[in-house]
Amino acid sequence: VMGGVCIPLYGFIAVSGLKMIQKVDLEDNANLFTVSAILIPGIGGMAMSIGKVTITTTACALILGILTNVMLTKAKAE
Repeated sequence: VMGGVCIPLYGFIAVSGLKMIQKVDLEDNANLFTVSAILIPGIGGMAMSIGKVTITTTACALILGILTNVMLTKAKAE
């Protein structure tokens, strides 16, 4: 249950430290959430195996980032 809460929580903490060096507008909450959702699985080493297919850490972070960005962009448009 805590896994869903921990990803954005620790992501927000990590991104707060990166605010000084990033040129992305991290004051926008959608951008902040997307970056944090990418960083935590990427740094944490998240990987998945589905049958014979293994999705690496980088691929998991990429897929999660794309899905998060699409969902937040769609919600922002509405």
